[in-house]
Amino acid sequence: MSIYNPGFDFNFSAEKLKKPAIAVIAAIALFAVIVVALSMPNPFSAKPVTAWFEENPISTDGETTLFVRVSNPGNKPITASVEARAIDSGSLYVGPPEAGIGLLDRTRELKFIVNTVGKILPGDYVLVITFNAGDEKYTEQVKLSVREG
Repeated sequence: MSIYNPGFDFNFSAEKLKKPAIAVIAAIALFAVIVVALSMPNPFSAKPVTAWFEENPISTDGETTLFVRVSNPGNKPITASVEARAIDSGSLYVGPPEAGIGLLDRTRELKFIVNTVGKILPGDYVLVITFNAGDEKYTEQVKLSVREG
């Protein structure tokens, strides 16, 4: 029998194709969700560097402690160091400006003292923390508010 014979029928009906089509669409959607999920950063992993102040705001002639927590972004111990500095170094002093950590296996918390330099104007001042983790460099900025008083 020829395929051109009017009596020949592939017997494809919408009902017969419905279940396989739904399965193929579901598989494609599942694949797309997996690809998107694997391409996004892990929300449960720790940030390589986080920072916060003991007191914020401080007075124009005050001081506070800057806490910095650094986390090894990899699986092997690394040689690491942390630098903290104020963008306006004429108004705020951060000491010590650099802290060597040596080998960092997982997480370490460091303290830096932040002092106003003389009597400064009230406002917001930005400090930059740089975490040197082996060959990688991570930065975090934190804002310190200074109020009259």
